[in-house]
Amino acid sequence: MPALREALDELLSEVPAPCLVGLEVTLFTAWVYDHFTVKGISVKVAHPAMLKAIFAEKRKNDEIDARKLADLLRCNYFPECHIASREIRDRGRVLRYRNVLVRQSTQTKNKMAAMLMETGIPYNKKKLHTSRKYSKIFLIHQSYRAARGTSRVTAARPKRDRRVACHESSARADARK
Repeated sequence: MPALREALDELLSEVPAPCLVGLEVTLFTAWVYDHFTVKGISVKVAHPAMLKAIFAEKRKNDEIDARKLADLLRCNYFPECHIASREIRDRGRVLRYRNVLVRQSTQTKNKMAAMLMETGIPYNKKKLHTSRKYSKIFLIHQSYRAARGTSRVTAARPKRDRRVACHESSARADARK
């Protein structure tokens, strides 16, 4: 059965009116739970750890699991778990996504710092994470490297020793005389 609201509605039309639904915890459990409760259907969600203890068998498939869940519901032994309200679940989802974005942002800033250090571009560590200036420098540097077709290793030029440069210029001056 596809995981669609229309498919659930079609399934519900075939089931007699007063019914009790038992669900295993899956990726779809939250919205299926919400969909059924809005329609006025009683829903119980099984506690995953308790189900593992009850269903400790080698043979496992959806049909066998459905029969076992139905038997547990019928005998009133269904190991139910708490489902948070929709508002709490939505807030948790937003906070988890924010956490991912913050981690990705920090990784990007750390990569920028590494790239700046690698190429010898001076930067302020404190301002790097708060300033837009460094992201512009980074993008300009990236486009310059892309235009030149250089890799990271060849883009960083070693600074010439001043003594060598002075020696070379004095040697050229002596050669002209």
